[in-house]
Amino acid sequence: MSGSKEGDNEPRPASRSTGGASYMEDVVESAKRVAAAIEDDRIDIVRIALEDIWMSSGEAAALMATPVMMGATRESRVDVCVRFIQRIIDRDAVPALLTRSLELWERRMVQARVGLPAMRLLLGYSTGRWKLDLSDPDQRKLLQRMANENLE
Repeated sequence: MSGSKEGDNEPRPASRSTGGASYMEDVVESAKRVAAAIEDDRIDIVRIALEDIWMSSGEAAALMATPVMMGATRESRVDVCVRFIQRIIDRDAVPALLTRSLELWERRMVQARVGLPAMRLLLGYSTGRWKLDLSDPDQRKLLQRMANENLE
């Protein structure tokens, strides 16, 4: 055995004095990862909260205008919209809300994720024949909503 300690051959992080630009790049990348993780946590909190609350279209518009949602990725914004349009009380205002809150690409993604028949049903056009996949949680919620409206 030589006189070196275990771990002497492992790479060490660059120090401020010896790392130069490389060290600063590592710091910047690390800061970006932390910021992205914080934003992901905020979006996750919004997603969880949407499972338990009903809201008006005005409240949904205010949610979409928050800094968290404005800074979110398109995919996160679409996911949140898919969740909250099922929880809006005044459904007749949903088309205007989506137009105000989302870009055309995002609106098309919401419609694709929800599906045109389900979108029509969510907006109150409940006539016609419907085929729902009850293994899909979103479509199961639609069926529950239809049943609730049928009782009213």
